[in-house]
Amino acid sequence: MTDIRKSDVFEKGTLSFFYTDADSWRLGRVTDVEDKAGTQTIHLVSCNEDGEDDEEAMQVALPVDKLAPLQEGALDNVNDLLEMTYLHDSVLLHQVRSRYWQDIIYTNIGAIVLALNPYNYTLPLYTDNNMPKYISEKADALNGGSKLPTHNWTVAHDAYWSMRNVDQPQSILVSGESGAGKTEAAKIVTKYLAVASTYYASASEKEGGKFVTDRIAMSSPILEAFGNAKTLRNDNSSRFGKFMKLQFNDKGFLHGCYTINYLLEKSRVVTHGKGERSYHTYYQFLFGASEEDKEKYNLKDPHKFKWMFDGIPVEDQPKENDIEEYGLVRQAFDLVGFTKYEQEIVYSVIAGIMHLQSITFVPKGDKSGFDDAGLETV
Repeated sequence: MTDIRKSDVFEKGTLSFFYTDADSWRLGRVTDVEDKAGTQTIHLVSCNEDGEDDEEAMQVALPVDKLAPLQEGALDNVNDLLEMTYLHDSVLLHQVRSRYWQDIIYTNIGAIVLALNPYNYTLPLYTDNNMPKYISEKADALNGGSKLPTHNWTVAHDAYWSMRNVDQPQSILVSGESGAGKTEAAKIVTKYLAVASTYYASASEKEGGKFVTDRIAMSSPILEAFGNAKTLRNDNSSRFGKFMKLQFNDKGFLHGCYTINYLLEKSRVVTHGKGERSYHTYYQFLFGASEEDKEKYNLKDPHKFKWMFDGIPVEDQPKENDIEEYGLVRQAFDLVGFTKYEQEIVYSVIAGIMHLQSITFVPKGDKSGFDDAGLETV
């Protein structure tokens, strides 16, 4: 972006943005200007988002090239970042950060919605009881006509009514870094489309829509079990890309869906880093399987599967979560139509992978071979 520092003078008492590696751009107040041999060092104390003194103030001394002076209107709250009179990293970050601390997690950038992960599903603005307000706007919300706060629902709503009005397919792209909330955002969008499409339908039509939407919703636990894993940055990181196609009939009712998965991180099946795990399904099956299945698949002793615990020791595993999620996955398999026999095949393969990776190789004379102790478990 444009460097806005070149023609500005920093004076004691003025507000300015300053950059640190730990916090990126922060707002601060200049407390002193030190000038040595023509080189300025600016001393600042951090401020809160309103430009007031920070209770836990941080004091810094930085060269001028680590500062960005406060421009007129920079602290004004805007719903759309394109409404700002000038753009700079410091001001953009300040806008989304100040809104975040007000529990406003969505901000427009034109037609794009910028979302910050709140790690909280009970924020008053965004609970499901607000959904009918968005649905009731119908096509009036198109082209910026909505009177409601920006939301992921806004994107879904625009896509749905654009499809209805112009009779053309629409696309929604959800992107972001690990832990940003892509998986949850996709669920929010999908749920809204499912509810909105049959909101004004008859009871029988709603029941037909529910049949489809329940299966779409319950596909998520299955996909996450076999395609998500704990990483250093995210306890439920999707290790694959997903293209989901929702199909609507001529009345606009959701009546079908299929998902294409791609770019699965196959290496995670056999290895993972310190502080990480392999795919959830291995741990869910190991800790959550019935006693009968544990006996059948020789899963009684978790310590046999050392490869699964290279990143996190057995004792530190979130066993209660894995047990709960395993039960949910098995319910999901039932709901989407997997027979008991098909589920048995799936988990037979999972058990086989777990045991095969527990085999070790040992020296045998001038050759190498399987460790007989490991082979006994296979």
